[in-house]
Amino acid sequence: RADDSGAGAPFVYNQMPQHPPLYYLAMASVLQVERALVGDAPSLDREVGLLRFVNVAMLTPLPLLAWALARRLGMDDRVGTVAALLPLAIPQLTHVGAAVNNDNLLVLLGACLAVLLAGVARGHRSPIVDVGVGAVVGLALLTKGFAVMFLPIVVLAYVLCAWTRPRVRQAAIRGGAVATGVSVALGATWWIRNWIVEGEPAPTTENLT
Repeated sequence: RADDSGAGAPFVYNQMPQHPPLYYLAMASVLQVERALVGDAPSLDREVGLLRFVNVAMLTPLPLLAWALARRLGMDDRVGTVAALLPLAIPQLTHVGAAVNNDNLLVLLGACLAVLLAGVARGHRSPIVDVGVGAVVGLALLTKGFAVMFLPIVVLAYVLCAWTRPRVRQAAIRGGAVATGVSVALGATWWIRNWIVEGEPAPTTENLT
């Protein structure tokens, strides 16, 4: 950069390698399967088109998950039906959903987490649910750094479960610990390794010295 008007000047920061690898590994696997079936590498536009279709498919479950969330919160089918239509009102959802973008996997995981935590907050939890919550959060942490915002929501859901149901309070606390442990064990590995090897959790590939 010839001028120093940009953020971080005079250095150039490349944020792309700072993203966790899960989404990109998944998209690379899609291309590997495609090339194995086709027998050769198709043109770039066809491969990008395939990845766009895969990203659209990631967001296809959103209406069903919105319905399930409403039902988990105790609403009737009519409210669930309205909730299922709400994703259609989200600005730019079709634009972002049709792009090759790690936000799509994060949105899908966040929607799954919302359904699980709605049940937890109302006392419908079990060891399987606890592990499921931890696994979803862990995968989200391997998808994008913004997933760290899921952690206080998880804590809040388990606190509500323990607060409103004294008879299962100890079980709820243990369940929250299990969910946290699974999420950290699964999702923090990439960040911790960066911290140990590179000295920071999300290093840039640019040479800043």
